[in-house]
Amino acid sequence: QCDGDGLLRLNGTINVEKERIYMNCRRVVGEGLFNLSAPLHFSDNLDLEGSLTVVAVKAGFTCITVLGNFRISGNIAIQGCRNHYHGGAIESTNFTMESGDLKIRDCSAYSGGAISAGHLEVHGGTMEITNCQAQGDGGGIEAKKLLMLGGRLRLDGCNSSMGGAILSDSVWQSGGELTVQSCRASQGGGGIDVDEYNLSSGEFVARNCSAGWEGGGVRSKNMIQTGGGFVVENCHAQISGGGVHTDQELRQFKGQMTFENCSAPDGGGMAVGQK
Repeated sequence: QCDGDGLLRLNGTINVEKERIYMNCRRVVGEGLFNLSAPLHFSDNLDLEGSLTVVAVKAGFTCITVLGNFRISGNIAIQGCRNHYHGGAIESTNFTMESGDLKIRDCSAYSGGAISAGHLEVHGGTMEITNCQAQGDGGGIEAKKLLMLGGRLRLDGCNSSMGGAILSDSVWQSGGELTVQSCRASQGGGGIDVDEYNLSSGEFVARNCSAGWEGGGVRSKNMIQTGGGFVVENCHAQISGGGVHTDQELRQFKGQMTFENCSAPDGGGMAVGQK
C-alpha cells in the first residue's frame, strides 16, 4: 500500500487475485512484477519513476486505470492485457511519456488496443507498442489529441477497423520520431486515422501499412506540413490514397515528403480532396 506521502514502493512480485484500488497513490518507485488476474486502479494523478513489469494472467479488464494524469519517467513493460472496452493495457484521463522506456505487447480492446487517453504527450524516452489490436478504432492508441514533442513512439504489427496503429482527433508533431510499421485497418487509415495532422519538426514514417478503404499509411481530413520529414513506404489501400488520403486538403510549406512503392486504384501516393 501507499505510505502517507502517496508513495508506492515496489519490491519483488505481487500476485493480484482481485481488483486492487490504490487511493491517493501519486508516485511509484522501486522495482516490481505484477501478475494480474484482476485490474489495478489508481484514483489520482500518478508518476511512475521505478521499474514495473505487468503480466495479465486473465483477460477481460484494462490492466492499469489511472483516474487522472499518468506520467512515466521510469521503465514499464506490459503484456497480454485484453479488455472489451477502452484501453487494453492502460486507460487514463491524460498520459505523458516524459522519459524512460515503455513497452506494450500483445494487448487488445474494443478501442485503443494498448492505450486509451484523452490527451497523450510524448516529451522523451521510448514507447514501443507491438502486436496490439482493437475490434473498433485505434489498434495501438486511441486519444483525443496526440502531441509529439520529442522521444520515440513506434507501433508495429497493430490492427483495427479504423486507425490500425493510432486513432486521434488531432496529431501535432513538433519533434521526435513517430513510426507506424506493418499495421492494418480494415476500413481507413492503415497507420493513422486522424482529423487534423500537423507536422512542424521531427520525423514521421509509415512503412508496410495497408487499409481496406482509404489511406494505407494515413487517412486525415486535413494535413499541414511546415517542417520535418514525412515518409511513406510500401503502403497500400484498396480504394484510394495508397500512402495518404485526405478528405479536404494537404498543405506543405516546408520540410520533406517522400512516397515510395505505394499503391491504390485512385491515388497511389496521395488522394487529396476526395470526400
